[in-house]
Amino acid sequence: MRALQQPTLWAGRLDKIMATRKRHSTGDDLIDELDRIAAQRGTYPAVL
Repeated sequence: MRALQQPTLWAGRLDKIMATRKRHSTGDDLIDELDRIAAQRGTYPAVL
């Protein structure tokens, strides 16, 4: 896997999700959020 040159939108979003720790205290919540974002965009991020 090649290294990313710049942080991706997904990485920034993931950092934001992890930083809040209010709603996303479990792995299931994080997966649900990634599923929601992927549904909006029509695809999962390539970095996962």
